[in-house]
Amino acid sequence: MAFSGRTPRRLATLLLFVSIAAAAYLGFRATRPPIPEDSDLTAIERVRSVMILRHLLAEAEAGDVEARYYLGRMAARGDGVPRSVDQAIRWLRPAAEKGHIGAQVELGRALLSGNGAGPDAAEAARWFRVAAEGENAEAQATLGLMLSMGRGVEQDLIEAADWYRRAADQGHPVAMTELAGLYVLGAGVPHDPAAAAQLFQAAAQRGHAKAVTELGRLYLTGTGVRRDPGEARRLFETAAEAGDARALFNLGMLYWSGTLGRRDAVMAAHWYRRAAEHGIALAQARLGVMHETGEGVDRDPEAAYRWLLTAARTATEEWLQRQSLNRAQSVARELTPDQRACAEEAARQWRPGRR
Repeated sequence: MAFSGRTPRRLATLLLFVSIAAAAYLGFRATRPPIPEDSDLTAIERVRSVMILRHLLAEAEAGDVEARYYLGRMAARGDGVPRSVDQAIRWLRPAAEKGHIGAQVELGRALLSGNGAGPDAAEAARWFRVAAEGENAEAQATLGLMLSMGRGVEQDLIEAADWYRRAADQGHPVAMTELAGLYVLGAGVPHDPAAAAQLFQAAAQRGHAKAVTELGRLYLTGTGVRRDPGEARRLFETAAEAGDARALFNLGMLYWSGTLGRRDAVMAAHWYRRAAEHGIALAQARLGVMHETGEGVDRDPEAAYRWLLTAARTATEEWLQRQSLNRAQSVARELTPDQRACAEEAARQWRPGRR
C-alpha cells in the first residue's frame, strides 16, 4: 500500500503544534531561545510541546507510518528538534518500507547527506527509484540527476532523460531545466535547441533561476530562438537578482565583450566581482587579471595575486588552475614578502560570499 503523505485527522492537530516544539523526548532537545520562566503562556507551551512530541513518538513506536514520517522529516531538517541524519533514517526507513512515498523521498535525501557512516548514494538512488515509480516528481527529477552524474548508479543519459521528462510533465522546473540541457547537447535525446528553449521558458516562468540564465544564453547565441542580446541581458539580470552566480558571470562577459554595443570594463568588473564572490572561478581569474592591468578597476597587484590564487584553488578545470597559477606567479614579483603572505592567507581562507 502506498501512502501519498496526506496527514490523517488524528495527527493533524498534533502536527499543527509541532513547529513550536520547545522540548523533546527520547534524545531530542529544544532548540528555541529561552523565554522568561514567569510567563504562564510559556509554561503552557512547554508542557504542550512535550506532550505533543511524546504523543507523536508513542504513535511512531506503535508503528504509525505517518508519525514515523513526520518524526524523520523533523530530524532530517532540524525542524523543532536538533538536526540528526541518524535519527531521520531511523524513523524514515520503516515508513518508506511500508510504502510511504514522502518517507521514501526524505530517506533518499537523508542517505545522500550521509549519516555516521557517510553518504550512501546507491541506497539513496534505490529509494528515489521506488518513489519515482510511484510518480513522485521530486524523486523522478532527483533520480534523473543521479543517472546523469552516475552517482549511486551507472551513468545513463537516456534513462535520465526519461525520468526528467516524466517529472517535467508534472511541472517540475528542475527536471524541465535539466532535460532542456540535454536537448541543447543532444545527450540522451536528439539535439533540439527549439525544444530546449521551450522547456527553459516553462521552467523560467516557474521562477527557476538556472532556467532563466540558460534561456538568456540561448538568446545571446541565437540557439533555438532569434538572437537578441538585449533580451539575454534582461534575463541575466532577472536571474542575477534571484542569486544565480552564472548569470552574474554572464553579465560581466556581456559588458567585457561589448556584445551590447559598447565595451564597458567598469561594469564588467562589477559583475565579475559579484560572480567571483559567489565562487565562479573564471570570474575570479578575470577579476585578478583586471586588477593586474588596472582595466575597469584600480591597479592592485596584491588584489590580483589574491584573486588569481583563489581562482586556482576554486577551479575544477586543470587549464584554469594552471593559467591562474602561472599568472599569479608573474604578479608575485611585484609584491613584498609580507604582501604575498597576506594575499596567500586570504586566498586560503576564502569562502563563497566572503570578500
